[in-house]
Parts: sequence; C-alpha cells; structure tokens
Amino acid sequence: MFPNGYLTDFVKLTKVKDHSTADTTAVTSDGVDMTGYDAVLFLTSFGTANANNTVEIAQSDDDGSTDAYSDVTGTKVASGASDEDVWIDLQRPQKKWVRLEVARGTSSALESIWAIQYKARAVAVDNTISGTIVGEQHHSPAEGSA
Repeated sequence: MFPNGYLTDFVKLTKVKDHSTADTTAVTSDGVDMTGYDAVLFLTSFGTANANNTVEIAQSDDDGSTDAYSDVTGTKVASGASDEDVWIDLQRPQKKWVRLEVARGTSSALESIWAIQYKARAVAVDNTISGTIVGEQHHSPAEGSA
C-alpha cells in the first residue's frame, strides 16, 4: 500500500543523461548509487523506434573504479518496431551502483535518461538540486492564476 503523502516524498528523481542527437553510437548513463534504496526505474525515449535499439542495466560495486560495470542478466529491452518509449524497473540489485546502457542500431536521437529510485529506507527524499532539478508540492490548491 502506498503511504500517505506525496510521491516525491518517497522517490528520488535523477536525470542521469541529457538528450543525445541522432546517431548510432552507444549511450551510457551516469551511475546511480543505490545506497538507501531498494529499487530503480530507468526511463527514456528513442526518436526512432526499431528492434535494434535496446536498453539494458549494468551494475558495479564502485561505479567502475576497480569493478567494471557488468550487464545484469535478462534486463535487455528492445524498443520494437513502433514503441519509442522504453523503461526497465529493477529491484534489489546485487551491487551498489547501476546504470542504463543504450545501443542504437538505427540512427536515432535519445531523449534524457531518468532514474527514479524508490523503496527508500528513509523519507522524506529531497528532489531539489540547485542547477539540476526543482519542483513543488501542492495540497488542495484553490483555482486561479499561478
């Protein structure tokens, strides 16, 4: 059961890669430190749907410093012939760091990659990072101009 309160009190929103222009090169997100979280949802969009455009999760003990990132078995998702938006939801990774790795077999732009960490072991989560992301919570506001 979802606890009372705002979703943003219980999840951490992080843009882990900015938009990439059309190309066939691989794109790798920044690593996500899973300390304090039990799950993460990665979300992105391809500019062109094609079965050879894929995403998958890789993991590392130390963000690749001495333990290179390794693919997580069974996490590869293809965009298919008509779906541009792709996501992977991972619970209880075996290592501390995870990232999304994108293969673009067909020349395609790639939108920003977002990591949404959840099942936080402590709440409330702070989702405001100066110069990166900002937002507000509102409860039963009156109608009118913003």
